[in-house]
Amino acid sequence: MPRRDQAAKAAERRAQAFELRKAGASYRSIARALSVNERSTRRYIKHVLDELKRETLNQAADHRALQLERLNDLLFADWKAARAGDLQAQDRVLKIMEREAKLLGLDLDKAGLDVGVGVQVIVREVHGSGLRELG
Repeated sequence: MPRRDQAAKAAERRAQAFELRKAGASYRSIARALSVNERSTRRYIKHVLDELKRETLNQAADHRALQLERLNDLLFADWKAARAGDLQAQDRVLKIMEREAKLLGLDLDKAGLDVGVGVQVIVREVHGSGLRELG
């Protein structure tokens, strides 16, 4: 059997195993249904879950990058006014910086606990092909 056919057949088995598991089937019953051993069934399920995890992490990274760009645009819009002493602009800038730090996990210690104020955030705007620091 050509390698491509084997890969397609394996992918189909993993999908079948995963659908059965989602429906509540035990590993043993999935193994019987697919005529494989229980160890293979566990491997099939793990493979699908790992694939879903990778996809989810990639989507989260893409979303995080988009949100950071939006925050940087908002920050840039208020930066000069904030530096000039506009208190409302300063408040908005601080809120944007707090949101950015939270999105990047900068306010978390190694145990994942919020450590509060004191984290400096370096804000940059993507401009053309290079980076330019604000202010």
